[in-house]
Amino acid sequence: MLTPARCVSLLLVVADAAQAASQLWQPRITRYDHLADIGSNHTLMRRTLDELTDPSPIDARSIDKRYLIRTLDLMQPWPNHEVRYCFATPEDKQALFYNLKDAIDRWWWAGLDQSVYKWTEVDDNECQSHRSTLLLIKRGRDGAGHTTTTGYIPADSSTGSEGPVMILDDTDWGGYDNKVGTFAHEIGHAWGLFHEHQNPNFWRSEDGFVDANFGTVFGNDNFHCENLVGYDTALAAAQADLGPEGGKAICKSVATAGQYHFAADAFLPWTPSIVFAPPGHNFADVDFTSIMIYPSHTSSSNGLPVITAPGGAIIVQNHYPTAQDVIGINLVYTTPIQNLGPFLNQAGNSQFNSFQSLYKQSRGEKGC
Repeated sequence: MLTPARCVSLLLVVADAAQAASQLWQPRITRYDHLADIGSNHTLMRRTLDELTDPSPIDARSIDKRYLIRTLDLMQPWPNHEVRYCFATPEDKQALFYNLKDAIDRWWWAGLDQSVYKWTEVDDNECQSHRSTLLLIKRGRDGAGHTTTTGYIPADSSTGSEGPVMILDDTDWGGYDNKVGTFAHEIGHAWGLFHEHQNPNFWRSEDGFVDANFGTVFGNDNFHCENLVGYDTALAAAQADLGPEGGKAICKSVATAGQYHFAADAFLPWTPSIVFAPPGHNFADVDFTSIMIYPSHTSSSNGLPVITAPGGAIIVQNHYPTAQDVIGINLVYTTPIQNLGPFLNQAGNSQFNSFQSLYKQSRGEKGC
């Protein structure tokens, strides 16, 4: 089981088993929280999209601007558009099956074409004989959260990967809709999606974010790194190694945050060259209704928001995929496979050495 301190999306330039934001209600805070514990004396603020403080009308956004996926030459889609999966134990299946079924149904309802995309359970015999090419679904324990390999990453002895994995916590926090929404987020990662808020096009370069790409949405005024769980520990370690600049870097660079096992690695922008996002750098280009965006209090250590919309408006938790999330998946699976690769875990890729180093740190189980 993953330790709560570590949760980065890896297999891009890093290792890439990107995981989904896990959701948690009181009393425990972990690195995989989608909704962090905000304390018994606080109220999680919930606002409608109409309250987001920007003059751009939400419904004027084009539907082709609201997804973030890996650069396709780093991406292995599931063969034949089919996620083949099995459960680790009969007990895990009993605990997870029906909520997971409801979660995949939400993707069908959003418009993911069931005649093209398949979500197929295999029997125990095939699970054992073909483990390396199947998504192994496990039940998390004790509120430890969720994690899912992003896309299709077969077993690889050089990196320690045993094949794709999904770990789901079925703790009854926040009710049915909250739990199934979390599972739907994890399924988005399984198909190949990253977090909406980590799109480098949305981050302000002038604020010093290493991988920002001249965006206007997220910056120093609405990303509050100091509110993240584990901030003090990561700050001390980075300053000890790198001096004062190291303390700044854990809140500015996704790679540095990941190096120090710090929660900011699930918020900060990815390097533009290793993810694909359509053009668009402004508020109107962000899908604040995406199943892949974090609520404001994700991984908060103190009940204060970590990330907000411009002007401080709270980003709420979304339980259902959007049409734009579906468009992102379609893009992954409609690019001819002969145009892909070599993949990060293949020696011909220019990022192979970085992949080897970082993947071994995470064992391919990173992200949120």
